[in-house]
Amino acid sequence: MSKSTKNIAAVLHAIATPLVVEERPIPVPGPDQVVVQNRAIAVNPIDWKRQAWGFAISSYPTILGSGTNF
Repeated sequence: MSKSTKNIAAVLHAIATPLVVEERPIPVPGPDQVVVQNRAIAVNPIDWKRQAWGFAISSYPTILGSGTNF
């Protein structure tokens, strides 16, 4: 796998606002962690509720998806 220089994410900046596509830092893995490069993504049925109602979001900005902010 080639080393990517950009990380593009759909970021939610506040409750009930549109997602904004922007560049974000590539995370640096800690001990016993890995960084996985995604080639495709999907929206989970719960994500629109999290975006519209702020369900299970502890702080903003946030990136929706499985495992974030739960």
